[in-house]
This record gives sequence, structure tokens and C-alpha cells, in this order.
Amino acid sequence: MKIKIFDRELDLHYSYRMFKIYEQVTEHSLDMFNIKIADMELLFFAAVIATLQYNKVDAVLGYTDFCNWIDDNGG
Repeated sequence: MKIKIFDRELDLHYSYRMFKIYEQVTEHSLDMFNIKIADMELLFFAAVIATLQYNKVDAVLGYTDFCNWIDDNGG
């Protein structure tokens, strides 16, 4: 899946790093048998952060900025 963020088009990177970031943010593992919308949103946030790190994009993306980015790109 391609995303455009910080004026760059990047392939969303599915990786171990994404799950590690998710666990750091939530302080728990992802429970695939009891997943909620908030968990999916945080997993997507972690995926975007992991993608930025993987592509060595020197930018800081806070959670509020992430939510604004989602709103600005059609939800």
C-alpha cells in the first residue's frame, strides 16, 4: 500500500519494527482475537512510524499529527 506523507510517496512497510512500536505505544501485545478499532488505528500509526524509520525520513510524527493526516486524506 502506498502512502503520501511529508511530501513523499512511500510503500507502507510491514515489519517486526511495526509490532515493536505498537507494543511500546500501548504497553501490551496485539490480541488478534480481541482486536478493537482503536487497536487497528494504533497499529496503522506504528506502521507509518516504522515506514518512516525504514526509509530514513527525518521527520517527527506525533499521534495528533497522525490523526490530522488521516482526516486530511479521506479518513
